[in-house]
Amino acid sequence: MKLFEPIELGGMKVKNRIVMPAAELNYHTPDGRPTERLLRYYEERAKGGIG
Repeated sequence: MKLFEPIELGGMKVKNRIVMPAAELNYHTPDGRPTERLLRYYEERAKGGIG
C-alpha cells in the first residue's frame, strides 16, 4: 500500500503519505504569535507519525 511509502513533494522528502491539513486552532497570542499550547499540539501530531 503506497500510503506508508515515502514521497517527494516540491523537493522535500516526506516519510509517508499521511498529511494533516491546515486548521485554525486559535492557539496563538492576540498578535498572532504561536503559544506553547500550539507547539505542543504540532509536536504530538509529529510523534504520531504524520508524514
